[in-house]
Amino acid sequence: MNPDLPPSDEHRHLEFVSDRLRQKHPDVTGEVICETVDRVHHRFDGRGVRDFVPVLVERRAAEELVRPNQIHQVPG
Repeated sequence: MNPDLPPSDEHRHLEFVSDRLRQKHPDVTGEVICETVDRVHHRFDGRGVRDFVPVLVERRAAEELVRPNQIHQVPG
C-alpha cells in the first residue's frame, strides 16, 4: 500500500480485513469483529507510516478474537 493513499483507501482495506476475519471466525458476530478492528485500528492513530496498518490490524484483531478469556459467540 502506498503511503500517499487517501485515508478512504485504508478504510477500504480494513473492510477487506473485517471480511476475512468474519470468514475465519464464523462463531463471532460481525458487530464484535467490526468493533475489534476499529479499536485496533485506532491504536495506530497519529502514526506517520501507514503502509502496513491493515496487515497489523488484521493480526492484532485476530489475536484478540481468539483469546480464551473473551467470549464472542453468536447468540442462539
